[in-house]
Amino acid sequence: MPVDVRGHLLAQWKLAAQRSRDFHPLVRRLVDTAEVDATVLNHFATGQRPRRWAVPRATMMGDAVHAMPPFGAHGGNTALRDAALLGRRLVEVRTSGTPVEKAIASYQNEMVPYAFRAVDTAARLMRRFTGGAAAPHWVLTRLLPRLHPVTVPEA
Repeated sequence: MPVDVRGHLLAQWKLAAQRSRDFHPLVRRLVDTAEVDATVLNHFATGQRPRRWAVPRATMMGDAVHAMPPFGAHGGNTALRDAALLGRRLVEVRTSGTPVEKAIASYQNEMVPYAFRAVDTAARLMRRFTGGAAAPHWVLTRLLPRLHPVTVPEA
């Protein structure tokens, strides 16, 4: 039996309209005028700490190893930090003549603590702003829209 995709999209759009009814007028207008066929549902998730690394000559960085929800702008910054760290470790082993596995292991051991602190922080922010608590909801829907004209000058 074929799935009624349009019906699912319409239901998602209606949910977005209902959930954003107390948001800033600009957000409400964006939702109200959105094309139903372009409506998507995003599920935010966080990465799980790796327990062990299966391939000693390969590694991961960025969202491949520590996916995080888009709260607090941690993802891109953490991925750049990963790249810089891995690059330094590879240069070190290249100049010292030690095996590449040592560089990868060093990178992984250093990356996991800072990366998953960022994941945990982003997840806390996500829960704080989407968990239904009254104070954060009030800040997002009432206070920030009023501060916008004061903090962002008109072009």
